[in-house]
Amino acid sequence: MACRQLRQKVVQVTKCPDPPRNPAMPEGVEDALNLLEKAERPLVLVGKGMAWSHAEVEVRAFLERTQIPFLRSPMGKGVVPEDHPLSVAAARTLALQNADVVFLMGARFNWIFHFRQAPRYAKDMKVIQLDIAPEEIGHNKATEVALVGPRVGL
Repeated sequence: MACRQLRQKVVQVTKCPDPPRNPAMPEGVEDALNLLEKAERPLVLVGKGMAWSHAEVEVRAFLERTQIPFLRSPMGKGVVPEDHPLSVAAARTLALQNADVVFLMGARFNWIFHFRQAPRYAKDMKVIQLDIAPEEIGHNKATEVALVGPRVGL
């Protein structure tokens, strides 16, 4: 009887709407594309921010359109399939050491990505960083291009 009384008192409330999903500033997107176009050995690092933003479709479309190889963090698992042809996980160290431009997508240069320290990375490597949180941009290391926003238009 007590359970029946409790069920009658439960009130359904509407879910709070998702926050707006504004794209990154167009000038930043242009700067990022220009830097990637000039790169000889670009590399994308996919992190948990892309998983939390449910940006799997956008990340896959970007990788397949640009044909840029990628690595993912353990928390970025599932954003792009592990057996994707552009995955360079089997040559992780070589890919990190030789990249001239790294595109951080929802990732940080933390212990998983070696804090962007040599000899894991080339000293003159340039960074494009995409993050939903402006305070994360350049947190550990300076970036050449900052993209703040949950989505980047393709």
